[in-house]
Amino acid sequence: MTDDTLPIDEQPPPAPGVAAHEMTGHEELGADAAEAPPRWGPGRLLRLCTGVDESVLSGIASERPRYTAMGGVVFGTAAMAMGSMTYALMCVFDGFRLFTVGVVIVWGLFILSLDRWMMAGGPIRGGSGAWRKVVPRLMLSIALGVIVAEPLLLGVFHTAIQERVDRDRATEITDRESKLRDCNPTPGTPDATSPAVTGPACDGYRLVIDGSPESIQQELTATEASEKSMRANFDADAKTHADLQEKARLECNGTPGAGLTGNYGEGVNCKRLRKEADDFYAAHQMAENNQRLNQLTDKIKKLNEDLANARQHYADNRNVAIGKELDKIRARHKGVGLLERFAALHDLVGEDSYVQAAQWGLRIFLIVVDMLPVLLKAFTGETPYDRVVAEHVRRREELEKERTKTRLLQQRNVETYRRRRSDLQGHAWRRTLSQELRVQLGRVDADRQEMLAARERLLLRAALGPAIAPEDPEDTQELIIEPTPGGDR
Repeated sequence: MTDDTLPIDEQPPPAPGVAAHEMTGHEELGADAAEAPPRWGPGRLLRLCTGVDESVLSGIASERPRYTAMGGVVFGTAAMAMGSMTYALMCVFDGFRLFTVGVVIVWGLFILSLDRWMMAGGPIRGGSGAWRKVVPRLMLSIALGVIVAEPLLLGVFHTAIQERVDRDRATEITDRESKLRDCNPTPGTPDATSPAVTGPACDGYRLVIDGSPESIQQELTATEASEKSMRANFDADAKTHADLQEKARLECNGTPGAGLTGNYGEGVNCKRLRKEADDFYAAHQMAENNQRLNQLTDKIKKLNEDLANARQHYADNRNVAIGKELDKIRARHKGVGLLERFAALHDLVGEDSYVQAAQWGLRIFLIVVDMLPVLLKAFTGETPYDRVVAEHVRRREELEKERTKTRLLQQRNVETYRRRRSDLQGHAWRRTLSQELRVQLGRVDADRQEMLAARERLLLRAALGPAIAPEDPEDTQELIIEPTPGGDR
């Protein structure tokens, strides 16, 4: 193991025995998996559903049939879950939809992955701790089994459920139509004022219907009452007028009787009685009243015809309104939803004990089938494959621990090497700096001595005068020394 942050020529030496230990670990792992895994085929695909490691199983060929069969169970539960989801979605969306293919595939992969996880887990050994592993898995399998089993039950009882739904829907439409007709009678009839129609029982069933014959019925009722009253008066006047005429006839015919003279011929009394009859007829306007009665009779006849037509038209309009209400129900009945199927199955179970027994038998069977992966894992116990895998895991854990120790040791070596290298570089830098400082101090001393000598010569010439010629023309110039670090000007 090397440190990528250091140059190649500055890498620290590897820890003793590291490479040898790593090679030994790989050789140990490779020795148990020397046989190559079989080629891809149906058997290997089924074993893939159990999460088995083919490289480990290659060395235990006798375990292949077991895990192939277990893979078939896992694949079967996933296929059953996909079929259940397919039927449920077709019920929800009233037929096949293209996007449901993706939903069904995702659901199947989810169930397959969950069962694969339960199968690929460690072996369930006996003892008190086994229940802590078995019970949660069983509870999860039961919950999934219930979810998967219910749509399949609907598919098994599809024909009976469809018949029940059709019958319930037909009954609903018939009851609704009957209630609408009872709560919307023809206005003007006795049923229209009955307590059953005007009471709260018809709330929600009353319809707004055009062409009501109620106004015609009211006019007809008023006309009939007027005609009845007028006819009663006219009949009384007609009887009185008839009695007067009869009395005048008897008097004129000479018929003896009370209030009659008994003399034949148109005498005074005969004419008087005839005049009383005519005066009564004119005074009571019997001719006009008879004409009015005939007009009222014709009007009543016409109103009866109009009322009959209006009632027929109202009945037609009521039938149309009721038809619209029933069409709304039929539109809701286009598809049979999932909840409606569950309700129909519940009704069938409540009516027939045989259906109830069959339903629970199938439900328990489907739940047990969905629990088979967990049951197989619990009943199988520890297999040779589990022991080999456990040994591989133990070896890999030990190898990883050794590698971790080696990495820590290598990191400590690298840190120690860097620290020593840093100390050596610091020491060398300090020595170099000390040497440079001494050289600079020597140069400063030499420059100071030269400056003092030059000043001494200048003072000497100034004291003796020009009689002494300067030995060096440059001595007459002022000597300037550049300052150096740590020295004087």
